[in-house]
Amino acid sequence: KENDAVWKTFRSLCDQFFEEKSEYFKDVHEEFDEIASKKEQLIEKVEALKDSTDWKDTTHKIIGIQKDWKKLGSAGQKNENRLWKQFRAACDYFFDAKKAHFAAKDQEFVDNLRQKQDLIKELEDFKLPKEKEKAIEALKDFAERFSAIGFVPAKNKDEVFKSYKKALDAHYDALNLEGDEKAAVMFETRLNTI
Repeated sequence: KENDAVWKTFRSLCDQFFEEKSEYFKDVHEEFDEIASKKEQLIEKVEALKDSTDWKDTTHKIIGIQKDWKKLGSAGQKNENRLWKQFRAACDYFFDAKKAHFAAKDQEFVDNLRQKQDLIKELEDFKLPKEKEKAIEALKDFAERFSAIGFVPAKNKDEVFKSYKKALDAHYDALNLEGDEKAAVMFETRLNTI
């Protein structure tokens, strides 16, 4: 008779514990589901942005979304890893594309630097024609070719421009231009260089 009474007491305590546990986890799972839903919305936002080539603006937006992701906290063991993989893949897709774009740009700038250095060497070795008009036309051609090449890496731009200007000025000085003619030619040269 005592066995039944002890069992009933034990069983009612266990039932009470498991009911409270069930209620607690029901609330926790509802909270996890709510966080998971918000994280899915953030994934959708990044997915919509990941193909953008507006690098600066999109970078700021995605970084903001990443901060929002961190603020949300965990979506629970059931959802978190799956959601994180999706979110991370979308972010990585954008940042990998951005990195590849700027690596290609950097390579283009390095190629431009080499081309400009070759042009400067050609300009330094250039023999001016005896006729002033032909000489001026030849120097204008160098200026147009120099401008058409495009940008060089930022760290080299001043050095390259000084070398170019020095070589160009040496040829213009050799022309022995006078007064208004010299002012007009030098003004046009500066304009072309800009």
